[in-house]
Amino acid sequence: MRFWPSAMLSAVVGSAIWAMANYQSGRLEPWDSDNFAAFYLAACVAAFALGAIAQKHAWLMGGIVVVSMLPVMLIANPQLGSLIGLGLLFLLILSLPAVFSSILGAVISRQIRQYLEP
Repeated sequence: MRFWPSAMLSAVVGSAIWAMANYQSGRLEPWDSDNFAAFYLAACVAAFALGAIAQKHAWLMGGIVVVSMLPVMLIANPQLGSLIGLGLLFLLILSLPAVFSSILGAVISRQIRQYLEP
């Protein structure tokens, strides 16, 4: 899949996951949700699948899934204030497992395709 459609799909999927976390918990920031671990696991699984689809830019798709939490937080609370820098750093750290998950998805998908080709 080409880069921009993959990136847009990753952003939409990530935003949907984090919006559900906000809606479910009633909190302004998804990481304040009581079930954050479940939503984070869902984001990593989505990153795995998106990495398998994107192939070429797989590592970036995992990052987009997690970093798409930022627009969700800005919509829920447009006045984040002085903590936005710390929040961005936290998002970048949180994106690392999703990046590895998307790379793993791409590698496994590539191996399956090679195995299935005659």
